[in-house]
Amino acid sequence: RWAARADALHTFRCSYKTVVDALEDLSMNYGDAKAGPFKLAITQFGFIISLVAVESILALLAPLSKMLQNKTCDLVEAVKEANMVSRLVADQRNDPVIWNGLYERAVEMAESVDVEPSRPRAPNVRQQHRQNVPADTISDYWKRNMFYPFVDHLTTELSDRLLQVEDRLLPRLRVGGC
Repeated sequence: RWAARADALHTFRCSYKTVVDALEDLSMNYGDAKAGPFKLAITQFGFIISLVAVESILALLAPLSKMLQNKTCDLVEAVKEANMVSRLVADQRNDPVIWNGLYERAVEMAESVDVEPSRPRAPNVRQQHRQNVPADTISDYWKRNMFYPFVDHLTTELSDRLLQVEDRLLPRLRVGGC
């Protein structure tokens, strides 16, 4: 599933401007009642930055996902691959150059459809329905409120689903000479 999602997000990101233009055309020239709200939803900066960041991170998972779906899947090798992917995702989380590149890509996508980089307005009352970690810049806001939680969740899921079973595979790892 992860590989299919990564491929779908990549395709959507690459054809983003075309999709926005098609929705605009459907809304304006053909009276499609659903096209306008769809266009409005995908031209929010929060959607764009999430699309770029999630597509980038899920692309790292695609080889592992394909390995796990293979009929001849070797769990020992899958655990090794999961360890490598987990380290790679953690490295990307902590590398400001990676985040800056993702943010710039999102800004370029937003500019292509005349969307200004933004963040949700700061509430005057206590926020209950979304994270609202303080941030000085728009980039920092999305990094702290979207990117870090997503990457942390993904790393936790990898650990819970694949890496914690490593202990059960240790006898096999020792026999194999690892």
